[in-house]
Amino acid sequence: MSQIRVTNILGAPIPLINIRLSLGEESSDQAYDDRFTDLVGATAWPNPLSSDNGYTLYVNYSNATLAYEKTLIHVDDFDEDIEIVLPYTYPSKLRIHNKKLFNMYGEILLRGNTDFLLYKKYLDGEDIEPLLIERKSYGSMYVRIFGMCKIISDFNPAKYPDYYSKIVSFCQLLGKYGLYVYWTVFADTQLIMPGLSTQVTHFDKVVKELEKVTNTYLELVNEPYAHDNATDDPFAFDEPQNLVASSGSYNDKYGNKPTPQPRWSLHDFHTPRSYPKMVADQNMSVNPNYIIGQAVKSGEPDGYGIGYDTKLDQIKEMSGAITGTGCDICYHTTSGKRSLPWTGEEKKGAVVFFSYHA
Repeated sequence: MSQIRVTNILGAPIPLINIRLSLGEESSDQAYDDRFTDLVGATAWPNPLSSDNGYTLYVNYSNATLAYEKTLIHVDDFDEDIEIVLPYTYPSKLRIHNKKLFNMYGEILLRGNTDFLLYKKYLDGEDIEPLLIERKSYGSMYVRIFGMCKIISDFNPAKYPDYYSKIVSFCQLLGKYGLYVYWTVFADTQLIMPGLSTQVTHFDKVVKELEKVTNTYLELVNEPYAHDNATDDPFAFDEPQNLVASSGSYNDKYGNKPTPQPRWSLHDFHTPRSYPKMVADQNMSVNPNYIIGQAVKSGEPDGYGIGYDTKLDQIKEMSGAITGTGCDICYHTTSGKRSLPWTGEEKKGAVVFFSYHA
């Protein structure tokens, strides 16, 4: 009797996956045995029926989870244990309806993490897959990247001849790990790319590339009132029609007044850095900047790691408070700002942040 073990590409077991065994190349509907993996992703088969043409294993994710692709495997016999590695489903296109995010499977609440320098590292030729493995292993669903910056690192698109041509391959690599890419187009804008015509041309080129893949959404500019982030004229940019998009990320600078125009399909709110207000602000229905009728993303809750004083219980409260009132929340860390592996404390925070369930 052989054992079949099912894992994802990170080696984690996949429980409650349906496996069917058919003779030769018969369909799954003709399967003579049908069972599920246990909580450690394994199942034992009875002695298979005799078959001169081998057997086909049908691994069907759909009755347990939508995170994996359907897989079929042809084997000659079952004398040895078999390990099946399921890839993550490439993330499908996002859309907004009734203040919520949806993909092809239905409503989705996104929990992701800051990785500002990930695209820069990719263009610099660094191997970013170990970092993707770490992020995904904790349950992250997306990374938020900077398309340019100056203060935390010198990342100028003009210095990279392949900046635009590699956007698609970068997104596809992240898609392999089931990750969306939240692309912040402008940061430290006046230090990197002053001049409206240059900014508009750059934005249009980025949007054109991002529209070629399904695992992307974007914001025009990071905190346009802070540092030198602001573009020359926010009204000069056309809202993307094929991407979920925010015109910029804002915090409570505007008090109890709505954030300024233009407002695109997604509102990205950055929580004020003070506790306990930061926890309450994840409840978007009572947020003073909440815009009725608009989907709200919590792009930067209070940070975690060196330089921040957030505690584990506060992370849990923040992660839980977004449920039901917002559509997206980001795990914002000191290491994430520079796309470095999470520290020991940040790892503890990631466990709490991504494991929260209402």
